[in-house]
Amino acid sequence: MYNKVIFKRCFHYRGKRFFKNIKNIPLYFSQMRFLVKHGYDPLAESETFSWFINTMKSVLTAHRDDSPGYPAAFGEYPMLAADPDLPEKTKKYKQEWTAALDRMI
Repeated sequence: MYNKVIFKRCFHYRGKRFFKNIKNIPLYFSQMRFLVKHGYDPLAESETFSWFINTMKSVLTAHRDDSPGYPAAFGEYPMLAADPDLPEKTKKYKQEWTAALDRMI
């Protein structure tokens, strides 16, 4: 993700003026070196609030879309294996968890 953001920020000329991107090659490598050394984008130092929001938004979206599960005791219903209504409650848990993640996003 960060590589795409840094790449777009450094090489933003498209079309007929793409050759103007040549002057930004050293900038791209210095920002990538900073990312590898420190573990975060150099822009995060000056724009902490927007960087945090964008990062957490992408993390929560990935968690919502790719997560294999959800908290077993989410909501007001305890989850028991011997419960006859377990499939319905499971669907309800998943919907509530997805709704909670959507609210956070």
